[in-house]
Amino acid sequence: MKIPAGAGKEKEMEPQIISLQLALFFKELMRDPQIYGNEISSQFEEFSGMPPMVFQGGTPIQFQIPTQNTERIYSLSVASDRMDFFTIKLNEKYTSIKEDFTNLAQRLLEKVCTTKELVRIGMISTLFIKDDNPATTIANNYFSDIISDGLIELSFRKNIRSNFENILTNHIFSKESTLNNNILGTVQSGIIIRHDINTILIENGIQPVILKKFFDANTESLFKE
Repeated sequence: MKIPAGAGKEKEMEPQIISLQLALFFKELMRDPQIYGNEISSQFEEFSGMPPMVFQGGTPIQFQIPTQNTERIYSLSVASDRMDFFTIKLNEKYTSIKEDFTNLAQRLLEKVCTTKELVRIGMISTLFIKDDNPATTIANNYFSDIISDGLIELSFRKNIRSNFENILTNHIFSKESTLNNNILGTVQSGIIIRHDINTILIENGIQPVILKKFFDANTESLFKE
């Protein structure tokens, strides 16, 4: 089956950002993550006035503060071995998610580095591109030899390993088709794109200056389609 010229072009529009995440992994385990969660969150006005929620199901105890907003949610989660910061976009009206995440994540990283040694860092993004025929678009770009009639679902995933400041890193990139699902408050079809850029675990710890360089060097890659 030949794909008509121009079918499923995903280059026609910029990807929309659904969510962004910063993951920081501690060298030493904490007995009470809530204490540290309170300590960190109290230093950022973005989390002020948000009552903590402590989860004790399973092994880790998590401390989480979701901020309530009609356009986005901030979430800070602290477990015994890691901290995760999320910015989640709730609808298309929220246009400053990239700037807000980059600014707050950078400040969190700098603050955590003053009190904790880190052994790993990860940066994750979930993006979306509208497309009426998402599976065909992915097939046309990556799997043109397996296209067949009736194709409605398809995904693609790769991991590129490289070296950053003598530390092995992973850049996991994936695309997945979705049909008629609620995306950013609207039922629509398209392609979900994920970037997961992370270092391997360094048991002796990663120097704060290298962590900052890693963050700065990879931020823009989170938003590529």
